[in-house]
Amino acid sequence: MFAPKESMELKETVATHDRNSCVESVRASIAFYRKLRALHSDSQITFRNEAERAAVEYFEKVAARQS
Repeated sequence: MFAPKESMELKETVATHDRNSCVESVRASIAFYRKLRALHSDSQITFRNEAERAAVEYFEKVAARQS
């Protein structure tokens, strides 16, 4: 079970039926993912930082478009 703070962060990843809400929920998902990933930075997991950067950059370009 998540602690109260993490529960609130996770709640922010749920969007309503609104474009801006979807954009913000994806941003919250990215932030939450990065937080969780940082907890495992000393593990043997191989992080693909360049792939992450490219994906987030692409997302931000799409998010910046007018609907």
